[in-house]
Order: sequence, then C-alpha cells, then structure tokens
Amino acid sequence: MFGVVRSTHLVCTGCRVSMKCAIIGPGDSRRPCPKCSEPMRDAGPNLAVPRRRDTSAWRALTAVLDDGLDFRSRCGCCQDGPGYRASSWSEVRRLRAAGEPLGD
Repeated sequence: MFGVVRSTHLVCTGCRVSMKCAIIGPGDSRRPCPKCSEPMRDAGPNLAVPRRRDTSAWRALTAVLDDGLDFRSRCGCCQDGPGYRASSWSEVRRLRAAGEPLGD
C-alpha cells in the first residue's frame, strides 16, 4: 500500500528551522514550517543541520539547495553520504567566483 518509509531532514532556510521526520511516499515531504507556514524543503537524510545562529552556514545551505543539490547518498543504498558541499558563505562566494560547483 505505501512505499518504503525513509527519514529525511526538512528545512525552512528563511526561518532557520529544521526537523527530521519519516517520509512515506512522494509528496509527503511538503510540510509547512511551524514558524512561517511556508513549505519546508526536503534536504535529505545526511544533512548536518547548522546551528540556528550560524547565519553563514544557513546562507551556504540555502545556496546549495537552490543549486539543486541535496544531502542524500550518492548511490542511494550504501549510506556513503552526499559528497562535498560548501558549508560557509565565504566558501560559496569563492566557488562561485571561480566558476566551480557548490558540490560534487
């Protein structure tokens, strides 16, 4: 009846809010932010959520997610992590100036 249950991080980058929850099927990750009621973004299960007051890390996370990257395993079965992702705003600026991607 339902697909595989997986756990993922949902984030609202505007409010700097995150929650880890079980996702049952496609479209189940469209939950509203508890602060602003905007839909939260599915960032993947391997996200290391930055502290709320770390604005540089949240700006970098927003840029990474806006570039279409997430924090899922590369192959989906091995839990090998998502690979490299920019983790600070200064790193995002440096990579963009060099014309390099924000992750691999």
